[in-house]
Amino acid sequence: MDRIELGDQVEVQLDVFSGRPNPCWTLSGESVRTLEQMLGGLQPDRAPEPPGLGYRGILVVGPEIELRAFDSVLTLKRDGTERSFRDTAGLENRLLEQAREHGFGELLSAAAQRGGAAAT
Repeated sequence: MDRIELGDQVEVQLDVFSGRPNPCWTLSGESVRTLEQMLGGLQPDRAPEPPGLGYRGILVVGPEIELRAFDSVLTLKRDGTERSFRDTAGLENRLLEQAREHGFGELLSAAAQRGGAAAT
């Protein structure tokens, strides 16, 4: 797989709400470069369908790219195509930890109780 470049600054969204804005935070500089390194050498996989309610993953949105981390699978949308890969580097868990560091731990726990077990 080609090297994945996210851009200089990305928005990270915790996809848990329906009908209102999701919690989000911004990453830039070294934090983005670390995520890009974690995206190297990924193996193809099938993307699971997120549930209608509760935790539906974490979105990383850059200028020309969208990456969804859900149920240990990374789904990349770029240039009108969509490809999915096994999250062998633990990117979803790293982003979930960041969500907790940003104060969204209780929200993750509530979403997990509504059926989003990956948020635990």
